[in-house]
Amino acid sequence: MPLFTRKHNHQISNAHVTLSKEVRLNNAQKVFAQYRELINSSDKPTTISFPFQHVINTGNTTPIETTTRQYSPLDHARIDQAVNEMLQKAIISPSDSDWVSEPHMVKKDDDT
Repeated sequence: MPLFTRKHNHQISNAHVTLSKEVRLNNAQKVFAQYRELINSSDKPTTISFPFQHVINTGNTTPIETTTRQYSPLDHARIDQAVNEMLQKAIISPSDSDWVSEPHMVKKDDDT
């Protein structure tokens, strides 16, 4: 007999919808507190390293390259700043991959 029925799985997957913003924030804070050593809040590069290399087998698929859409000069500056910060913190690294995707800008609740 399965541990969860289909009804339970649906209830679990939709549980976040019924939680208040305060409860979701409290839950996130608990997770952040529990895994504090994994969160880099400084300007220094992260020191966490992973002993493996991530590889996605794309088989014989032709690489996909999307064209960059028009961004305002302000958005270009924000993208450049974000990329430079992530490079400095070693979150991302330069790549010469044939697989290219444009950056996606998403406004935060504070309109930044």
